[in-house]
Amino acid sequence: MHELTPAAIGDLYVEQKGGHSAPRGEPHAQTILQEWTSAEPEKAWQAFVQILQRRGDDEMLEQLWYEIRLLLFRHFAVFRERATSLFERYPRLKRIGGPKALNPAAYEHREVSREELVAAYLRMHAAHDARSALDSRMKSAADGALTLAVEIIHRGTLRGWESNDLMDPLQELLVSGGDRVMDEVERIARDSMSVRRCLWRIKRSFERASRAEVRAELLKRIETAAGTTTDYTDDDAPLPEPVEQSALDEELIAGWFEHEENFWAFWSLHTAVDEEPLEAWEVTLSLLESAPDDWTVAVIAADPFENLIRDHPALIWPKIAALAPSHPRIRRALEGIYIFEEDEAFADYERLMADLKLL
Repeated sequence: MHELTPAAIGDLYVEQKGGHSAPRGEPHAQTILQEWTSAEPEKAWQAFVQILQRRGDDEMLEQLWYEIRLLLFRHFAVFRERATSLFERYPRLKRIGGPKALNPAAYEHREVSREELVAAYLRMHAAHDARSALDSRMKSAADGALTLAVEIIHRGTLRGWESNDLMDPLQELLVSGGDRVMDEVERIARDSMSVRRCLWRIKRSFERASRAEVRAELLKRIETAAGTTTDYTDDDAPLPEPVEQSALDEELIAGWFEHEENFWAFWSLHTAVDEEPLEAWEVTLSLLESAPDDWTVAVIAADPFENLIRDHPALIWPKIAALAPSHPRIRRALEGIYIFEEDEAFADYERLMADLKLL
């Protein structure tokens, strides 16, 4: 596939993951490595070993563990013994992989039932308003926003969530509030391992995204506040106790967690619309039938219902045309979508809407 050796890819990977993007014309090491992971796993494994010999900080090891996991998902039986030996040689990699890193069950695909997907999607939608309200508080840097962001981090830590799952509210607040909130963030971080872990993540996120609104001085303060803490240090630090908030803020916190816990359903259905449209149609039909109100129907109509019609008209439109005359929820969904003249289904849509007297 590529003439580069595992040693050369190891060098490139360390260089490019160290903050140096691939110059125009230079191979992208991660892309090549992931191609090898699928098609030439022995070469990928050799590259992993080369990378470990070059750099061993938590950030690099975490990135490398992501690549190793991809290989194990595809070739677990072949590489399990070698991965065990690698953990023995590099205890820090084992710490980052976690106690279930080489558990065969972690690499088994679990099918999610249609009922599970529908229930999770509806729970996510029900929590949408609370999630949006909390986001607005962060973006406006309103009074009490930092307290909410920190409380989410602390409660999430008690639930066993990782900083990557908990950092978004604080990150949004730092973008909008900057130095106005950073003094207090620094004070809180001194006593909170969980906040320091999130700051470690946030710094990396800002650096990868090259966000212009984040000044170099603020980025340095974030790095200083995180100190030497990563997701894999300070395990003996005490976990914070929850602090009760006002009734409204408790609703926002609960809604945020509910939305995050179930957001996988949105992406799962979004992927199915592209890759398994007939299954996505059955899930969408179940969603329409289970929707508690017209507002939920309108949300489902906008996505995925509309996207199925636009992307897969030959498959989906006959089903809609057959059901619509006797299915009130499908008729309601049809009223809430936009199909344009350039869409393949436009003529059929216009005809059906006229027949149903919905135009």
